[in-house]
Amino acid sequence: MSSRIGVVPKRHLATMFALVLGVCLMGTFAAAQVTIQPKAELYAGYAWLHPGGHYDLGIPTQDHAEGVDESFVYYLPAAHNLGVMFDSSQHFGKTDQNIYYMLGGLQYKYHTDSFSPFFRVFVGAVRQDAPTYIDQWNAALGAGGGIDYHLGHHIGIRVAQADYIYSNYSQAAQFGGGSKQWNSVRLSAGLLYEIGNYYTPTPTAACTAQPTEVTEGEPITVTANGSNFNPKHTVGYAWTTNGGKLDAADTSLRDMRVIVAQIAIAEDLDVAVRARILDVQAKQLEATLLLVRKQNDGALKALEETVRIEDAPGVSWAPPDAGTGLPAHEFFGESLLQLDRRAEAAREFEAALKKTPGRRRSIEGLARAKAEASRSR
Repeated sequence: MSSRIGVVPKRHLATMFALVLGVCLMGTFAAAQVTIQPKAELYAGYAWLHPGGHYDLGIPTQDHAEGVDESFVYYLPAAHNLGVMFDSSQHFGKTDQNIYYMLGGLQYKYHTDSFSPFFRVFVGAVRQDAPTYIDQWNAALGAGGGIDYHLGHHIGIRVAQADYIYSNYSQAAQFGGGSKQWNSVRLSAGLLYEIGNYYTPTPTAACTAQPTEVTEGEPITVTANGSNFNPKHTVGYAWTTNGGKLDAADTSLRDMRVIVAQIAIAEDLDVAVRARILDVQAKQLEATLLLVRKQNDGALKALEETVRIEDAPGVSWAPPDAGTGLPAHEFFGESLLQLDRRAEAAREFEAALKKTPGRRRSIEGLARAKAEASRSR
């Protein structure tokens, strides 16, 4: 028995590299979304072999037209196109020239839903039954490739497979017989059975609302239909609206403006001051509605008016339990933060703290504005 491997001829290396290039170019025709990504595959088919060498006594090898090839490939979970391959083939010749391969290696397949080219490299052993009964086991290595066609998610056809296998028969050189190197070509075609599937369809959902338009207080039914969700997972949902009119808020704003107009003319000083505070609250509500509607310029103009009213002589802010809401500068600062205008927001919080030193909400707003400003630099 011998396991020596000689130098692989350059012309066969060139053939191997050309095969790799051809298989990779074929992969450019792959579909954008591949639904056939098997976890493993079994192959069995007809095999033809050209051994390409000599036995002892210079007896040349003969082509083997009778043979079978079997292989199993397990594709890796982390790389669905790359798999570990085990291959064996049996070739039956005349005058007891039988050849048996047992090989293992790696296979790369460019999966598509129709034609899938593949390339593989392998090493292993070959048993050579010689006509002179000097049988040997020798080491073998090689590379090959081919193309498969999918008939479905589990059945396919191996349209063509071509492998180059390098080995030797050491007795050939010892007993009058030429080179001991074998440069073998194996061709095969057959059936493919694919096991499992790594492909996970993208979850989708369709949503409808009936009726599509409602007024305040009317019910609405939202129906969602999902597909391709993992049955082992719990499906959650949430929904929001992105349109419509804020009728209730608009009504409240109109009512507040009516009240402000009615009491602003009061001769009682306390009532007049209360009207100005209520005017601040009305403009704050107006600014909030404008911000929701993305009318930022109008919102900022309303908020500038609130701080002007609050800073006027005779108006002092009282705690919330007195019904005055947030101080104008503080409210303005929080609104500016929503618009990512951090430096201006910091100035408003500082102005709020001058009027109400130690107020926690203004202190926290100022700290947040400065922190966000530093992170954005």
